[in-house]
Amino acid sequence: MAKDVVSTRIYKESHLVDREAFDRLDLSPDAPIVWEDLDGRNGTYRNRDLDLRPCLIQGRNDWDAIAEFLTTVPKSPQTFRSYQKECLRLLLVCRFHFFKPLSSMTITDVEAYKQLLRHPPKAFVRPRLPKSHPDYAPVTLFVDQRDPSGKAILDPETNDVRRVFNPHWRPFQKGLSTGSATTAMSVVKALMSWLVKTNYLSVSPFSMVAAAPRDTVTSDCDTRARNALGKHAQHAIFDALEQMPTRTERQRLRQLRATFIVECLLALGIRMAELTRATMTDVHRERDVWWFRAVGKGNKERLVPAVERFMRAFQDYRISIDLPSLPAVDEETMPLIQFVTPDNRGAISEYQIRKIVKPILLKAADLLTEQAETADDSIGQMDLHDDAEKLRLATPHWFRHTYATNLHDASVDPRIIKTCLGHSSLDTTMIYSHTQARARHETIQRALSDEY
Repeated sequence: MAKDVVSTRIYKESHLVDREAFDRLDLSPDAPIVWEDLDGRNGTYRNRDLDLRPCLIQGRNDWDAIAEFLTTVPKSPQTFRSYQKECLRLLLVCRFHFFKPLSSMTITDVEAYKQLLRHPPKAFVRPRLPKSHPDYAPVTLFVDQRDPSGKAILDPETNDVRRVFNPHWRPFQKGLSTGSATTAMSVVKALMSWLVKTNYLSVSPFSMVAAAPRDTVTSDCDTRARNALGKHAQHAIFDALEQMPTRTERQRLRQLRATFIVECLLALGIRMAELTRATMTDVHRERDVWWFRAVGKGNKERLVPAVERFMRAFQDYRISIDLPSLPAVDEETMPLIQFVTPDNRGAISEYQIRKIVKPILLKAADLLTEQAETADDSIGQMDLHDDAEKLRLATPHWFRHTYATNLHDASVDPRIIKTCLGHSSLDTTMIYSHTQARARHETIQRALSDEY
């Protein structure tokens, strides 16, 4: 009984999906696999010498061990969801593809897993369908629990809608890109390293394999660098913001809030999770200048310069919601990005920010398309059409790529950019530098400038 109580607490804290619901998933091409045969209790690389190296966690199988690992993951919602998804994906691949427990994976299995991330088996894939499709079903890990009439069921303790494991969920919507596969491998490497450090495992084959797939692209071809928006696109975004309707007070407030959100992302280069968790007092004055306090991955804090264009938007936004233009030292803590209704000043979510930003990006794309139709220069037309297409594909996170690229283009010291972005490695920061690519182009251009 004591163990059940402990397990229940662990699962609640880690938000690991319901074990019985997870066991009902069947991705095997033939007969279903019995989970108990593959739970890792007797895994090949389990630590056997408990007298010399006592296990520091309570879990005695792979499922329980992962549940405990997830309790140590930083509670940034986006980071946590990523860790949770990757752990469950690895469990399913071990169960239905390798037919062995997680704690029995070999180096060969790890190399195969790297390739599987890029090219998953069909049984593991459920493509995202449009809502208009007759077979549409959400592919998120959790869905709202509903009664037979379709009404959402509320939790009696929190009064929130209950979230349950989605039986339609599959480990993949499609094969992962190089960057996503590298991120996925980094997460499971961190899991396995933690299991070794806690003496649950004696060794980890993941420690012998690089996270990046063999076909990792060079820095000047990295998709993150290519996702940066050009100057035409950035100007079009602000033109789209100015064209938002402002006839009513509610529309005016929405326009000011949307402008401020864009400035937060484009002038600070912060992540979406950092924006949604920010408070008004995170904008503060220190050493005679203004800063934005960002809380990033692993709850690491950093100070990002709050430049003048950001501060102007910040002041306009505060005045619009009946606050003084600048926060006082003793100001009551409140969310930075809020709902515009007077009776609801709660923080809005990442999903809601995407709903605000996406129409602006599409409107900006339409504006560039209109400009392209009237441009005299064919090269200029092509560039405007290319920028318009990028805007249609863009997400709010592309503003972070744009921020980094803008700083590189302005010849800012990469070490300063690294600090502002909160990167742990300078190599990550340098993917946004196009200096080497331009130098290569100029060198070849000079070499082949003479006529044959």
